[in-house]
Amino acid sequence: MIKFLTMVPWRIAIGIVAAGVIYVSGALGLEVFESRIAGNIVHSPMSQMTKAEDKRLHNDITYQLAVTAEESLEMNGVILYLSVVLAYLAETGASLEVQFPGRSTANGETRLAMVKTDAPCSSHGDGLS
Repeated sequence: MIKFLTMVPWRIAIGIVAAGVIYVSGALGLEVFESRIAGNIVHSPMSQMTKAEDKRLHNDITYQLAVTAEESLEMNGVILYLSVVLAYLAETGASLEVQFPGRSTANGETRLAMVKTDAPCSSHGDGLS
């Protein structure tokens, strides 16, 4: 990963690192905070909670705010990463083609391919790799 970051423009590398920091701060940082809040509310390990304790935990606004903040950081990290990578692909003249099930190729495959817009990538001449 470090080698890749040194090969891309600095603003792309900084965007990728920032996305990772945002994601990890949500996944690890707020997870610890969230566990402490849960421990103060139910006073028992999550694996041993009763249904009543689980309901009390999930009805607590402090816990819900912590969960929302954690999930928001994780989603924003992913969104930033995808936008930086797609911007980099656009700068390099590449595009991304995604075919979903139900829109498969002639031989029944579903493809996810990076496509160079200036020249075909495969010997088939369809631009798909």
